Amino acid sequence: MSAKKSNVPVILRKFIFSFILVTALLSFWVFANDVTNPLVAVFKDVFVITNAQSTWVQMAFYGALLSIPAAVVANFNLFIVELYVLTFGLAFLENTANPYILSMGPPETATQRLNLAQAFTYRFADGYVYRLNSHPADYLGERL
Repeated sequence: MSAKKSNVPVILRKFIFSFILVTALLSFWVFANDVTNPLVAVFKDVFVITNAQSTWVQMAFYGALLSIPAAVVANFNLFIVELYVLTFGLAFLENTANPYILSMGPPETATQRLNLAQAFTYRFADGYVYRLNSHPADYLGERL
């Protein structure tokens, strides 16, 4: 029994630009997720917080415009609130991007499209976050 080869494209030509754009956006969303570990390390030093308090950063790990007033007043609790706000936004965006990628072509190649998009996404984000985790203070312009 031989497998029948299909000439169905994984990504239709008319969706190439959309696919590249959504894949790039997924990379940035993954980066936002993965940047929490170095963020916790910096928060522990800057705000002089305990390990118990730092778990709140892990639980609420996204940030948006609320990070500006939180930084101005240097208030840890305000950072936690802003991190919760972005958590919900990024989770919504990621969960809507996957079905969008699945719909960009024939159903028989949908999982291949999603796997391709996610392969680029995590490769990009993991490399950058690995460097950031190594020396988070280097990205602040000083050693903590």
